[in-house]
Amino acid sequence: MTSALLPALRRERAAGRLALFVAEPLFLHRWLAARAEIAPEATFRLTEWLHWTLPALTLITVFGAVLGSHGVLLFG
Repeated sequence: MTSALLPALRRERAAGRLALFVAEPLFLHRWLAARAEIAPEATFRLTEWLHWTLPALTLITVFGAVLGSHGVLLFG
């Protein structure tokens, strides 16, 4: 793995851990459980969408970090 990818991957792992170990126990678990009782299919679609969207955002972030580390400025 190239050294340009490492800082972006560390940030993404930190954000994932924050969601997993902070947001999920504080409010996300109760909210999803309550929502699943009311509308299980819609809740499943939501969680499936999140499981596709969050890795896609991770790839965009890593791609942007690699471009930025090579001197590419997209907005500026």
